[in-house]
Amino acid sequence: MTCGFSRMAAALLLKLRDLARFFLGSEPSPAMEDDDLLGEILLRVPPLPSSLLRASLVCKRWRRLVSDPQFLRRFRAHHQTPPLLGIFVKRFDGEYGFVPALDAPNQIPPARFSLSQFHGEHWRLLSCRHGLALLHNQIQGYLTVWDPITCRQFCIHSPPELKYEQNGTYYDAFLTAAGGAEHEHDYCKLSSFKVVLVCTNRISKRASACLYESESGKWSTISSTTVTHVWQSWCCVLVGNTLYWCPKLCRDIITLFWCPLLCSNAILEFDMDRQSLRTTRMPKDANVVQTSYFQVLRIEDRDLGLAISSQEKMQLWGRRAMSDDTVEWVLQKTVELDKLIPQEPSLGKWVVILGYDEDNNAIFVSASSGVYMIQLESLQFTKLVSHRGITYCQPYASFYTSDAWRLPTISAKRKK
Repeated sequence: MTCGFSRMAAALLLKLRDLARFFLGSEPSPAMEDDDLLGEILLRVPPLPSSLLRASLVCKRWRRLVSDPQFLRRFRAHHQTPPLLGIFVKRFDGEYGFVPALDAPNQIPPARFSLSQFHGEHWRLLSCRHGLALLHNQIQGYLTVWDPITCRQFCIHSPPELKYEQNGTYYDAFLTAAGGAEHEHDYCKLSSFKVVLVCTNRISKRASACLYESESGKWSTISSTTVTHVWQSWCCVLVGNTLYWCPKLCRDIITLFWCPLLCSNAILEFDMDRQSLRTTRMPKDANVVQTSYFQVLRIEDRDLGLAISSQEKMQLWGRRAMSDDTVEWVLQKTVELDKLIPQEPSLGKWVVILGYDEDNNAIFVSASSGVYMIQLESLQFTKLVSHRGITYCQPYASFYTSDAWRLPTISAKRKK
């Protein structure tokens, strides 16, 4: 799909360039001299990193148009969903890296989004949304909101009530622009955002959460609830204005024992409007075994969904509201992963869920043959990494426009 967009963008820009050269070499065309009309044409090129960069190389006038802040805001608003630039991954050795998802000339070099400054076992990458990444240093007790494109950072001290304790306090967090996806159109992402921090404690068997808003610079009152079990590894999704967390796997990370309680009442639910925390149940009839992996989803009509990967199959569930104000889980699809994804016979057949891109409804899995992205509606898959050894990933999507051209990334030569 990305190759098709690249070819379409290249063909459109070549036609525009030829028109520009023809008219600039003879009598100027009224259409090509109309900045508003030209801007409307350029507004519709695919939102890939190289599209506007190539347009800017046609002439100074085109560069002025595609570099204008007002045009860039309209460009982002027109396309709405930013392209997936790649995934941040965590390897078995604990190191983080970036894996590009696009082919040349739109490919972002891994070194461009290096996380070397967040080196060390105490750092965890928790969330990527709206062009920002959120990292947590649990020992020093602060979070860092990081813009990988501009390299700008903003540090937030965690609430003292949710301090790290050696007896088993586990954290996760969610990051979003204050105005949702629409706020990214302004590209002032570090000026207005929200962070939700959640933690569970193995001793007290309680989960707690609170909301930070950058505009006020303050944390909200902490909301807590009792949980039947405490897990260390999480996955999260935003549905409407409610956050949902569930365990990534049905085993206790510390003891490696199977925890059937995780499968009955294990989804944490945080309402960002009411700032309240509670638990909700998983599907009763789900196919859950000791090696099951979970991922909460946002399904097409903005309801909560759940993917459960068990051995060589993956169940896709959706939660529906009933007429009596109750909700129920409905099995929507069962995917035969062993038939969908190539495997290395000598290494066995297995699939592990690594992460989820809620804007494109794509799930990331690791198999014996590498790491894949699966579009859950079409079941089309793309191989991102050939090697194994990746335990976790966060998809990173953003508009990579002229705001970032000043930085050394994608290269393009101007033709003389």
